[in-house]
Amino acid sequence: MRMAFLRGAARQSGGLTATYRSCNFGDASTIFSEAQSYTKPRNILDNYYSVFSGAGMTWYKMDIWYQYMAGASLFYHEQGFDEFWIPGGTGAAGLKEVQLSPKGKLVDRFLRLTAPKNGQAPDRGAPFTPVAFLLDYAHGWEPTPFQPHAFSNHANRPDLTLYGDHERMLQEYFWTAYYPIGPRSTEPITATNEVNVPGVFGDIFDVVFAYPDVKRWTTLATYPVAIAAGDLELTADEGRRLAEYVQQGGTLLVADGQLRGPGVAALDLPPLGDAAEADEYTWHFTATRHPAQRFRCKAIAGGVPLASTADGKPFCAAFDRGQGRLIVLAVPRGLGIDRAAHPVLAQLFAHLSRGLLPVEVVGDVEWLLNRNRTGWVVTLLNAAGQAKPQQGITPTDFRENRRISIRTVAPVFEAFDWLFPDEKLAPQPRGTGSSLELTVPAGSVRIVELKSR
Repeated sequence: MRMAFLRGAARQSGGLTATYRSCNFGDASTIFSEAQSYTKPRNILDNYYSVFSGAGMTWYKMDIWYQYMAGASLFYHEQGFDEFWIPGGTGAAGLKEVQLSPKGKLVDRFLRLTAPKNGQAPDRGAPFTPVAFLLDYAHGWEPTPFQPHAFSNHANRPDLTLYGDHERMLQEYFWTAYYPIGPRSTEPITATNEVNVPGVFGDIFDVVFAYPDVKRWTTLATYPVAIAAGDLELTADEGRRLAEYVQQGGTLLVADGQLRGPGVAALDLPPLGDAAEADEYTWHFTATRHPAQRFRCKAIAGGVPLASTADGKPFCAAFDRGQGRLIVLAVPRGLGIDRAAHPVLAQLFAHLSRGLLPVEVVGDVEWLLNRNRTGWVVTLLNAAGQAKPQQGITPTDFRENRRISIRTVAPVFEAFDWLFPDEKLAPQPRGTGSSLELTVPAGSVRIVELKSR
């Protein structure tokens, strides 16, 4: 999810983005000396690097490669000195030379692999993210539960930045897109379990901002699907731009109660009936009935019903507009009365993203997709098997290796791994495309380039 914001910013700002990296994790300090330490430990004394405390190698490695493949132009390392050490710490001073620490070796390998060779750097391409969340430019959402305020309450005005339905909608939409991040957030935290989540959809989502100046809405048309998230107050120009996006082929999902302002009229939303309550619904594509938490909804007049209450009243419907579609979800902000996402939201995300990806990964790993000049690059991250706590060292559990399948729509004639160049990868025919089976070891990153004709 952090990269959704980075990618969106890159596309809207012309592509140059920097990202801030810190090797600390939680409240664990990687600095152990009397002069520089948050806790000034009396019984642990080392130089500026410790394998015992902090984020660990797996987090560091995955963070570097994920941010690079997501489009970062440069990294700022908060604690660059942690990439050097004297093995044995201060007790070995004068016995060994200063050298790259294990974290430093990860950075060194990254720089060697990404540096131009014979004037040519690896072609990472551009992230392929066909679904965008459209957010208010000043949405102020802050995901951390320990400080439930918009804008992190930086203005010190809790009366103005209270965590309300707007923020709750953003959290529930993101938690649905990156499921199972919600259940993961209830687990004991490690360096990777909430950061590198094997989302059910893959990392196919991006973020675009509803800038006050619609001339800056330059990237909206590059996304086949846009999901309005949070509360959007549309000016007349913004409303016309959204309507134009749909007319020209885009699919826009909006929920009841989230749009206001003079621009709403340009979307020509359908009339809604009186508010009612229900606790189950029918998904029309499969004609199956599903339970739900208690939720409020309104009947939608017209369009093609996608979901209805048990008594047959449609509360989600699609409307053809020009070359595109407007999809209306008449559940306030898409949330039940418990302020959790209505289960139809996940079905909508799956329905809207289906058929948009020329390459998909089947398996329990985090993955993202890039398009380059000759085909596709798939980044695979398996954080399982590396449950490093804030303080301590645990061995990698290689029983958590993951067997995955990469499936493509078009045939692939060559595949190779940037990080495991000696392994021979052999794509096999699958329908009109190809499939490739491989193992992602526990705590490992694989970057597979696929060349197509």
